[in-house]
Amino acid sequence: MTIGIVAALTIYIAARAQAAGGLDLAFMQDRAGFGVGDQVLTDVSGRDSRWMAYLAGLMNTLRITVFGIALSMVVGFGVGIARLSSNWLAAKLAFGYVEFVRNMPLPVFVVFCYTAVVLRLPRIQESTDIFGLAYFSNRSVALPWLSFSDGAMAWGALVLAGILGAWAAHRVLAAREEDTGRPSYPTRAA
Repeated sequence: MTIGIVAALTIYIAARAQAAGGLDLAFMQDRAGFGVGDQVLTDVSGRDSRWMAYLAGLMNTLRITVFGIALSMVVGFGVGIARLSSNWLAAKLAFGYVEFVRNMPLPVFVVFCYTAVVLRLPRIQESTDIFGLAYFSNRSVALPWLSFSDGAMAWGALVLAGILGAWAAHRVLAAREEDTGRPSYPTRAA
């Protein structure tokens, strides 16, 4: 309730100040003059409006947020399992990671990662690659991405048909093994 009242008061005060000062958001319709590249859903050039640049920034923020949440879940799950492991080395490494990262403020961690990782990467002219698939430099990390073209629907349909065929073969062979009692190896066949 308190948050709603504060939000309503903020909107009311902003609307009154906007009306009194003649402020509006018409400038957001103007040409941005800069591009936002490497976007999956929104590719903004300098000819687009500032609203489109704002939308591209918002989409980039959402994409990084979702990626960060997924990555932190995977890392946390892996470190948690390693910490409970009976393997002495894995348990001690996970314990050290948790104790090192747990009480570190985020700005200190970001500066540490920047100096320990980003500054150690080669310059853009000397970028390194991994089997020609991923390129690393201190400016960016380039990874392969799906590009949907004319044959993408046919390829997707074939993959789906293959998955459904494997599922059907597994079910038929498992049912035959259950009925006859002879091994038919449904998992290998699928």
